[in-house]
Amino acid sequence: MMKKWSFWVAILVCGTLLASPGAGLAADVCKGPMYQTEKIKGFELLVDLSKSTGIFFLGKQLWEDEIQLLRKLNATIPGLDYQAALRTFGYRTEFNTAQETKLLWGPMKYDRAALGPVMGGIEATQSLTPLGYGIAASDAELAKMPGRKALLIFSDFEWSPHFGDPMGAAKALNEKYGADLAIYTIFFGEPTASFKLAEDLAKMTGGKTYKASDLLKDQASLDAMVMEIFYGQSYRLDSDCDGVYDEDDKCPDTPRIFKVNAVGCPLPLTVRLEIEFDTDKSDIRPQYHDRMTQVAQYLVNNPSTQAVIEGHTDSVATPEYNLKLSQRRADAVLDYFADKFKIDKDRLRAVGYGETRPIASNDTEDGRQKNRRVMVVISGGYKKK
Repeated sequence: MMKKWSFWVAILVCGTLLASPGAGLAADVCKGPMYQTEKIKGFELLVDLSKSTGIFFLGKQLWEDEIQLLRKLNATIPGLDYQAALRTFGYRTEFNTAQETKLLWGPMKYDRAALGPVMGGIEATQSLTPLGYGIAASDAELAKMPGRKALLIFSDFEWSPHFGDPMGAAKALNEKYGADLAIYTIFFGEPTASFKLAEDLAKMTGGKTYKASDLLKDQASLDAMVMEIFYGQSYRLDSDCDGVYDEDDKCPDTPRIFKVNAVGCPLPLTVRLEIEFDTDKSDIRPQYHDRMTQVAQYLVNNPSTQAVIEGHTDSVATPEYNLKLSQRRADAVLDYFADKFKIDKDRLRAVGYGETRPIASNDTEDGRQKNRRVMVVISGGYKKK
């Protein structure tokens, strides 16, 4: 006579998302904290140090205002992922072969602390204004900056003829970079005829002209300029309101009713059901019917779901016998769902695996008991909030 076996049936409900895109979405979109995003990937500061910046305006020399504004700008630019460079022009005296323009810093990753001392060390020279040469030379740095970039020119725009053509140099940059480059002009001093040159340079590339005096006396004006040129503000969005921001969400449009994991995918719903069977029997005892009903009711309430019922055994009997036994017990669970709850058998599939998939050691009674099981895998089931 064969010994009695106790048999456990474990019901595991899990699956993948079956809802159509947008199903269960709230009408609103959830927002996270506001953050800054780069409008440009790189910028160059082109600073006029020619003789004319030595004139006094409102009690200070223009080049002193340039340094003051550069420092304020450096303190205001957000520490985002920019490439940056600082170039000056105005080193050539009349009919001298000295250098017209110098690269003082960059191009390299923007570093406020590293750039500040370089700004503080510049001063005006007794020279002409080779503005055109400075604009043309900036191409060497701009070419090394990816994506959209900005050229900010600090000057009184009193340029010297025969030492470069500012509009011609700007036109060459515009033809090369197109929409990837905007020139912004910061005008120092009292607006004169040269102010139109500042405006024309900016307009050619979709940039803008600013008066340095306004930026120096009003931090709000400087803040507005920096935001206009350098960055925008946005919210981190959680379009399906599941608590995971869109950029991290691997399962967008998850219905709000479901709990999700760290990457926004629904958590599988797991229900475990233990049933003991007598030796060589596949009858489901009445005391387990309530729990079986709960699982069956889930299938009834979710008609789009399907179930695979997997039967398993320990290794006490022969492999051939255990394969048949596991199939009978899986069939018993399938028939219970189909007959009592009228669940279409096309949604149910019973498979016997015998002793081939143990989850514990068959060397102990406790391990053998754990291996005598049925697992029901239901696709389309998720934990609700």
